[in-house]
Amino acid sequence: MAVLIPSRIPPDATPGEQRFFHLLEKLPSSFTGWMNPMLGDESPDFVLYAPKNGLIVLEIKDWSLDYVVSADRQTVLFRTGWDVMRRTSPLGQSLMYLNRMKSLFQRPGGKFFMLPLHCGIIFPNITRADYLRRLRQDASISGLARPETTLFQDDLERIEHSSDKGEAFQAFLNEHFPSLFAWESGAALLNVVKQKLGSSVIVEMPEPSWENGEKRLAVLDEEQQNEALRLSGGRRLLKGAAGSGKTLVLTSRAAELIRHGQCRRALFLCFNLCLAGYIRRLLSARAVPLGPDGVEVMPVYALASRILGDRIEERQNGEYYETIQTLALEELEAGHSSVIGRWDAVFVDEAQDFSASMVRMVERILRPETPLLAAMDADQHLYASSCPEAWQNIRGMKTATLKKRYRCTRQIMAFAEDWLGGQTFLDDEALGVNQGDMPRVLHATFLQEASALAAEETVRMRRLGMRQGDMAVLYARDKTKGQTTRLSTLLAEDLAAKGLISQWPVEDDRTKLRYDTTTDSVVISTIHSMKGMDFAHVTLILPLSMAEGRARSLLTAMDGRRSSWEAHHASSVSDSQRHALIYVGMTRARQSLTVVWYDDGSSEP
Repeated sequence: MAVLIPSRIPPDATPGEQRFFHLLEKLPSSFTGWMNPMLGDESPDFVLYAPKNGLIVLEIKDWSLDYVVSADRQTVLFRTGWDVMRRTSPLGQSLMYLNRMKSLFQRPGGKFFMLPLHCGIIFPNITRADYLRRLRQDASISGLARPETTLFQDDLERIEHSSDKGEAFQAFLNEHFPSLFAWESGAALLNVVKQKLGSSVIVEMPEPSWENGEKRLAVLDEEQQNEALRLSGGRRLLKGAAGSGKTLVLTSRAAELIRHGQCRRALFLCFNLCLAGYIRRLLSARAVPLGPDGVEVMPVYALASRILGDRIEERQNGEYYETIQTLALEELEAGHSSVIGRWDAVFVDEAQDFSASMVRMVERILRPETPLLAAMDADQHLYASSCPEAWQNIRGMKTATLKKRYRCTRQIMAFAEDWLGGQTFLDDEALGVNQGDMPRVLHATFLQEASALAAEETVRMRRLGMRQGDMAVLYARDKTKGQTTRLSTLLAEDLAAKGLISQWPVEDDRTKLRYDTTTDSVVISTIHSMKGMDFAHVTLILPLSMAEGRARSLLTAMDGRRSSWEAHHASSVSDSQRHALIYVGMTRARQSLTVVWYDDGSSEP
């Protein structure tokens, strides 16, 4: 099939856009199609790269010719019922997009272009014969389209019904969009085109997804790709909600810098120990060299250990870790550490969890020209000592934002946003592009029952065909480690009794660092340790003491979102970190989520 960017059609695509997208899916891989790429501040329906013809920008209109009153290059008068509306002319639109492409692909000197550039229109509901007949009778529609560069309904049908769709489509292009000058098509030129229009950077993880038996793909959209490709230097704070692709942008940018020789050594920092292994796997999947002569991935306390030249012990004492930060920062400020200026670029994930001292540590290791890209989500701010605003104090730091969400289904994000009760109500479109079922909420009278319910939920998803390694049972970290250990033991036993294999990667720092996301076993973990990770299905076990009186009033249907938000967004939050923790747990789920509340001896407020 042709390479399509993005690889899946958006849910709000028109029937004509869907039809053309599915036609492209049946073409050879030598074709590349972009849907809604950004050309400056404008976005055409499609841009098609054909090795024999160059780039073609295509505007699709699902119009009936009977409703067109008149058309020039700027405006179409379009009849809807008894009213006549003004619409933008597709011919004028396509010509405007063509001019945008000319500015992108102009060779130095301004006289020639890197490759042939064309524009055209697709009318899925108008035949060529009908349009030519109407044009002969009524010259007032001459500005609607040029027949020689338009794909009409009968052209589409002929290609769709052809036994060799690639050959039929290529024949149409050769007749209607011929190359007018000699040029060389090749991988190098296509890479230039992808950099300018946005490249679908695909990271194929080793495990198959449960849905349709397909491989799980992590794909950058154009917005994310633009952020990844344009950061050739400088310092940028990348903000985005859960599931907006922040980690993917970071790893893609690191890979681009290494691949193009713009840096030899890079540092990739995160807060969560388990996340470090996941980031290494993302980079490894793209053949990025890891280690001292590539990208060094480490949790921030591993950086402190490198600075101090001594191993940091695992302790429950917060004062110990504060002392470590202070000592490491003192070493850097005194100029005594060999890590100062070591890396050509620095990347930071989970930036919202870094303390002010950690942020200063990062700033101190930079050379004046060293680029820095840090990603954060303020809604996932889990630690009282962290200081997200400290990143703004770094000299030259600018802010960018990723707005689209892809990881979770729209229903899961609605459920999580309802819990969060933010100051701004988000419409359904802003919640994400994928659809699914509303999360399930279950109730248990004690911890053992909660564990049993979680095991039942995991078995239910397993029977639906979901792989063990795509599921997790997450719980809130208890102040007493004994309670946490007890729950993990109960879960492991209950899952084993159901014939499921599980792993508990959070026993200590060593097991966290060794955690492998490709192991085919159900993950049992605290929410904290899986921050930055995601699973197809998550069962979240929570005590009623964390419910804030809302265990039985969480969102149950999408049509109740507005009233639920109005009821909850202004309510006071007694513990913002605990509130954010549950939000993080909910948004670890990509496709389905179950929340199990259990009575921990304290009644709901």
